[in-house]
Amino acid sequence: MILEYKMNISLINNKKSVHTPFWVENGGYFFNPDNKTLIGFSPTASNREYKIPDVIIRLTSNELDARVQGIHNLYPMKDEDGNTLITAEVTTLVNDCITANDIT
Repeated sequence: MILEYKMNISLINNKKSVHTPFWVENGGYFFNPDNKTLIGFSPTASNREYKIPDVIIRLTSNELDARVQGIHNLYPMKDEDGNTLITAEVTTLVNDCITANDIT
């Protein structure tokens, strides 16, 4: 499942520590600077032994692509050579990320 989340903060040895929530199996994708959210992945309910908070936004593949395209419109993504990606390249990036995380 595709999740939109914010980082958690904990107090460890009297120091604040920012970390990915424990219910995100693989995260840190497609940061949105406007609301400080990230995308992460977690198994579906039938394949995990923990609860994901009900308030967490769950996205479909199409919703993720729309979210990332919206970020790209405001903060253009670039390739390794510094060239701005076109819409189709951003969609490919999103699809590759979904495939790599085995989300259908």
